[in-house]
Parts: sequence; C-alpha cells; structure tokens
Amino acid sequence: MHVSYVAYSPYADAVLVTVDPSTSAASYKSVLAGYGDGDDLQISEHIGPVVNPTVSHQATTGPAYGGLRIFGPSGGCTVSSTAVSSVYWIVTAGHCGSYNAAWKQGTSSGPSVGTGFSNGFYDYAASYCDCQAVGSIPSSKATGYVIDAYGGLQPEYYLPTTANYYSGAPVCMSGASINGVTCGVIYTPANSYTFSEGGHTTTMVDQAYATYVACGGDSGGGVTTGNTYMGIQSVGVHAIADRLTPDEGVQHCYDVVGFSKLLPADMSYYLSSTTVHA
Repeated sequence: MHVSYVAYSPYADAVLVTVDPSTSAASYKSVLAGYGDGDDLQISEHIGPVVNPTVSHQATTGPAYGGLRIFGPSGGCTVSSTAVSSVYWIVTAGHCGSYNAAWKQGTSSGPSVGTGFSNGFYDYAASYCDCQAVGSIPSSKATGYVIDAYGGLQPEYYLPTTANYYSGAPVCMSGASINGVTCGVIYTPANSYTFSEGGHTTTMVDQAYATYVACGGDSGGGVTTGNTYMGIQSVGVHAIADRLTPDEGVQHCYDVVGFSKLLPADMSYYLSSTTVHA
C-alpha cells in the first residue's frame, strides 16, 4: 500500500489520507489505526499516474471520455462527459472558455473538437451550472464512460436526483491534471461561490463542496458516485501544496473543492436542452 498524502482539512474537520486504489480493506484498517480514530479520517483514493494505463488522460485520438484533457482559450481543462441534443457535444466547465472559442483534444496542438457553445458561466451573472457544451462532435466520440482509477473505463448509467447530494455522500473525480482519480465525500451539499474568469464574474449557486483533491486544469472533470454522474469539477476552496502536472506545469491544488451538480433540469436549461449520456 502506498500513502501519498496526509493532511488535516479544517473545512471537513478531518484528516485526509490518500492511498493507492488497489489498497485492500485490511490495509485501510491499518491506515486508520496509524492515524487515529476512524471517525476523523477520510480516505481519498489515488493521486498520480497509473502504470501502463489502458486509456490516457492526455489521449489525442479516440472518444471523449470523462477525465480526458482538452485545451481551450484559457489552457487545459478536463472533459466531464458527452451529451446529445440533435447532435453530440463535449461537456466541460463553463469558466474554461467563452462562446465560440476553439478547443483541442489531448494537447494544445491536438485535433479540433469544435468550439464552445451554450455556457452556464459566461452567459449568466448567477448560474446553477459551471458548464458548457463544446462541439459538435461525431457520434463515435460520444460515450457514457469516465476514465477510472486504473486507467480503464467506468460506465456511467444514471443521472442524479437531489437525494444523491447529502453530507457524507462518497464522490470521485477523474481529472487530467491529477492524471488519475481522487475520491472523498460531500461535506456540505449546498453552497454558493462567486469567482471571476476571463473578465467575467459569476456566482455559482447551489454547488456541492467535497473533500477530493483537484488541481488547476482539472476543471470540468467528471464527478461520479459509482455509475452515477454527480457533477462537474468547478472551483478550489481550500488550497494545499502546488503539484507538477503531466502537461500543465506546476498548478495550485485543493483538498476541498466545489462542483456543479449535474441535475438534469439544470443541464437542460444551461446547455440548451442537451441530455448528458448516461
């Protein structure tokens, strides 16, 4: 078992321990014994690259899986999911790029995946969804999968309801900057957060705050619970040490983050009646 990160989070009021995803239940118990009362611990699975992954977070070809790197006007962000209206779209964070901006897959010089379209960040002063549609893309790129903690693919069959968002609910995020998957729990299910990007300021309403780790460039990353899409990685709330990412240099990282809930009504409103693949 490999423990790569231990820190106290004053927001979660817990010690966050990051371990490799292959850790057994018995090894988890040894971690708990080593760091104190299990009620004060939260286990976050896997930070860092998978050895010989099946699917790369920086792939320049193939489908647009959740967790894949895409580059827009503000640099690297991450695919959350794909969606369909009359055509197919990539979904990522709205603050990553404004209307009609060009997007590339995998690297800043990679193949085009279209331009930014409907945007829940730049189009509103207050929004329930830090999201945007990018495309359109061919149906062959549209999937219902995210890159999992082992470099494989995890199917996402379901969309959430409000009942999915509660304090203590487990969530994971697949991100291109962390080059893997991190997990934690929702610790407050309803927050508002105001931030600026590209000269525009928006108050993100009804975000969920969670205790998984994310870094700059993970914005847009797909947040899931098992086979349910839960949201879109949006903002960092509590900073930890900076980290060197595979393709975006050194980035600020956070052990408490905010994500936009992926409630179907919000997605339909802010993304012009698109439906997330699930």
